Amino acid sequence: MHKYLLAFILSVPLIGCYNKWQELELYAGKIACDDSRTAIIKRAASYQAKVLIDDESQSVQVSKGVETVVIQFDKNNKITLVSVFQIELKFFGLHRRQLTPYILLDCYSKSLNQ
Repeated sequence: MHKYLLAFILSVPLIGCYNKWQELELYAGKIACDDSRTAIIKRAASYQAKVLIDDESQSVQVSKGVETVVIQFDKNNKITLVSVFQIELKFFGLHRRQLTPYILLDCYSKSLNQ
């Protein structure tokens, strides 16, 4: 009995260290090319995600757990690119692997084609 309890107590912190953001696709999918920084930050708050504003790179990083959505802006504060960075977890969170980031929304290409 004590062995099972000890195993459970030791495994709980490991699982919690690398929690995935279950609503990542839902949050990122709601981003539109005409969204403002304010709208993105407010939406992140509703998902209880952390926001990092980087004025130097003109980007907003929204993260929760180990996954991040990066929204890139141009000099006119218009969204140019939305990228998603995800982590794959295996073996109860003991093994993690950075997946290749992917571009979810390319507003720059859309504006060139219009």
